[in-house]
Amino acid sequence: EEEKAKHLLPARPVIAANNAPTTPLSIFVGKKLQQLLYLTADKKLGNKETTIIVVEDSFSVARIIDVFNKQPSEDPISIITFDITNLYPTFKTNELLDNTKTAMQWLNWPAVEQSTVMILLHAVLANNYLYAGNQQQVYLQRDGIATGSNLATQLANLTLLVYEIKGLESLPK
Repeated sequence: EEEKAKHLLPARPVIAANNAPTTPLSIFVGKKLQQLLYLTADKKLGNKETTIIVVEDSFSVARIIDVFNKQPSEDPISIITFDITNLYPTFKTNELLDNTKTAMQWLNWPAVEQSTVMILLHAVLANNYLYAGNQQQVYLQRDGIATGSNLATQLANLTLLVYEIKGLESLPK
């Protein structure tokens, strides 16, 4: 029975990359991307009627709902979420780099800061090592982001935000 159940529930284990060689860079770049994410969302999508909330994981969804439940409002509240299967490994490295650069350009970040973030992000993505099999095997993820990477959530959210903004801007006015 248990063997049969394993085949019915396909899953890809999340393998933490917290001991990878690029972890310190990943943490630093992740913080920069988080800042970039919120500033870009605010500049491109923010208005008086909209509050942009970036969901990082299932726990943050629960916290958001809890906040809304504790602060009732007469205004209607809509929470829209999407779940994309195999999101992190689906992205191509150039796609991640291009969308990050686009967001920095929208905000007119200083050239030195743009260059620094891009160099460090490229270093993390090009050396995206992760451990598996009780830390016995080391793999290099060639495309996408290792799911357990410290910057995976921020980078995926930023990439999807850039696509969303481009899509909204392409709509007829």
